[in-house]
Amino acid sequence: MSGHTTSAQAAEKYDIPQDEIDTWKRQFLDGDWLTLLAEHSGEDSGGNGRGTFPFSP
Repeated sequence: MSGHTTSAQAAEKYDIPQDEIDTWKRQFLDGDWLTLLAEHSGEDSGGNGRGTFPFSP
């Protein structure tokens, strides 16, 4: 986060679990781009297969 919004505020605003935002942030900061891209494309990344990248339809 940029310091202007907490993960709790973002979770409430976009109606997603706070732990999911924390996971995205951790993956981003760790440079885990392949996981983020796999989640966005819906590839099997151990999730539900529908893609969980922020703000996906």
